[in-house]
Amino acid sequence: MGKKMISLILSLSVLLSLSFALYSAAFAVEDDAGTYGDNITYSFDAQSGVLTVSGTGDMKNTTTTGAPWYPYRTSIKSIVIEEGITGIGRYCFYYANAESVSFPSTLIKIGNRAFSHCSAITSLELPEGLETLEPYVFENCTGITSLVLPSSLVTIGAYVFCACSSLTALSFSSMSCQAQLGNYAFADCSLLQNAVIPSEVTFADYSPLGFSRNGETQYDLTISGYKDSPAYYYAVAKGFNFVELGKSYTVLNLAQEKQECFVTDSETFLYLFTPSESGNYVIYSQSSIDIYANLYTEDMLLIQSNDDASDANRDFKITAFLEKDKPYYISVGANKMVGDFRIIVMPEIKTLSVSLNQTDPLIYGIDSVDGVFDIEPLKEKISFVINGVYTYNYSDELYLYADNCTVYDNQKDIPWTYQGENPIYLTVENTTASCSVAISEHSFEKVVKEATCLEEGAEYLYCSHCSEIRNYVSGEPALGHDFEVKSTVNATYERDGYDLCECTRCGLEEKQNIVPKTGRLVKGNIVLLENIGGVHNSNIPLEGISIYFDGRVKTVTDSSGYFELYVPRLNAVVTVKDSFGQSRSISIMNGHTELDLGFVPFLIYDINNDGAVNARDYSKFLTLAKDTSNSEKLKIFDVNKDGSLNSEDWVYAKNFIPLHYTDENLYN
Repeated sequence: MGKKMISLILSLSVLLSLSFALYSAAFAVEDDAGTYGDNITYSFDAQSGVLTVSGTGDMKNTTTTGAPWYPYRTSIKSIVIEEGITGIGRYCFYYANAESVSFPSTLIKIGNRAFSHCSAITSLELPEGLETLEPYVFENCTGITSLVLPSSLVTIGAYVFCACSSLTALSFSSMSCQAQLGNYAFADCSLLQNAVIPSEVTFADYSPLGFSRNGETQYDLTISGYKDSPAYYYAVAKGFNFVELGKSYTVLNLAQEKQECFVTDSETFLYLFTPSESGNYVIYSQSSIDIYANLYTEDMLLIQSNDDASDANRDFKITAFLEKDKPYYISVGANKMVGDFRIIVMPEIKTLSVSLNQTDPLIYGIDSVDGVFDIEPLKEKISFVINGVYTYNYSDELYLYADNCTVYDNQKDIPWTYQGENPIYLTVENTTASCSVAISEHSFEKVVKEATCLEEGAEYLYCSHCSEIRNYVSGEPALGHDFEVKSTVNATYERDGYDLCECTRCGLEEKQNIVPKTGRLVKGNIVLLENIGGVHNSNIPLEGISIYFDGRVKTVTDSSGYFELYVPRLNAVVTVKDSFGQSRSISIMNGHTELDLGFVPFLIYDINNDGAVNARDYSKFLTLAKDTSNSEKLKIFDVNKDGSLNSEDWVYAKNFIPLHYTDENLYN
């Protein structure tokens, strides 16, 4: 090989390496942060892949590609939605690649398609308190295998878990849930075999459970529920298997937390409890009905029975010695009554200690009336430890008999003072412990506050203990912002123009003198071309189709084939293109500020893009169908939307095979 040839090869190698390095750097994902609606912020850690949303109230709604993190959605590994967020807006996490989502206890509503196509999520822990799941929320979350819905749900929207193709089991956290399953809520969940449905859950008109979107029945589904409930009549009407609950023991794992179950006089529930320490335990119930219980060993040998805790209390109470790490069973039944109950297991008290998380001392004249303090606000700050092992907060009173867990003080006999011990007492099951309450006088300091853009100046006295303000005297009035133009952004056909102004006093930036964008909105739905002449009778949506203008991708169609973009008001050409090179052009004539193209047909069958639909395309289709690594890219070929690619998805291709061309004339 000549020296010139070697030199040329080395030069090309260096250029290729440099090009690859520049390409990688250009597409590297970086940390990101910003605001997302009123009182809500977000941050993304590129190294860990964690997207965190913080704040209070509802996250705003967006479009398919409108969330600020959408450009790096494939780099998101987990989503953390912190306490205080009450609503998740539409399309917020559309197509995110997150493997896990952490929801706050404050969450009330999740909006339309908020987590649609998040296929990497394998499990969901939806919080109690969640009331509304809007349509399509978890559509195509193909990694979810089992689902427990919170009992607080009222509305479960249409198609909400549609095409969750790995889902095998559905149940609710409590059999007292009263939600409605929306139309086709679990359509195309082909592996769903078992669904446990509460007695008051109702069903919308159009096949919420056990059907595909085209109406095919899933005959191997078993619905478990109560006789004469909506679930029972739904199963009978649709031909599904139905298992009546209550005829056999129901085994539930019981920890140091409440378990709520619906029980009738024909049912018996069996609880499993394994102590973490040996000792005497108290097992009892809290309910509005007359129930009884039996305590058994692992071999179902009876240890003790109880019907009524006392003559005045129809709950049961059992006290017994239980060995560490040994399983015990507690069977519970009702005496000809229907209702809810709760089982509590707690250790018999040997020692009790109590503490008070009092960040600020109590203040005479503020927290007290005539020198006597109200201890009610202190209760939620009390924690206590039983036998040096089990820790509770006073707000966890649901674990205990309400009458046997009390907080009191001795202020009437011995007034509390600034000095010495000021005790507060806690009694649990006739065992009492106490801790001290701190008392203080006011501690005032003079504060001089200069006027700002938004707040007036003032002088006042401020108590560092209780935050009281005294002797407030107004000073100079608020100055107001003094804006100067920092830069000017000119309007384009797809972006508003504005002056970016900055306050010379506080540095606040604000967009002023808004100039509307000069272009017009073009929108439509890309659907499958079924025959020549633009025929699209079924309007089958094509997802993932790119919409080009001016040589760049402006947007991508969503699961309904919808797209929107802005173009100049002069004559323009928009190009519709898939990932295999097939494309068509749409001419946009000079006109108004908005244009709805309606349904736009598009041919997808010329995969090798050689100008004809033939056997070579079908052969390539079959090869691609086996490549699961390109599942997102291949979604457009899933014509019947059953989650798999097969010959049924090629049904319309025969209409194009005799033509031997696939140019623009197909659409005319």
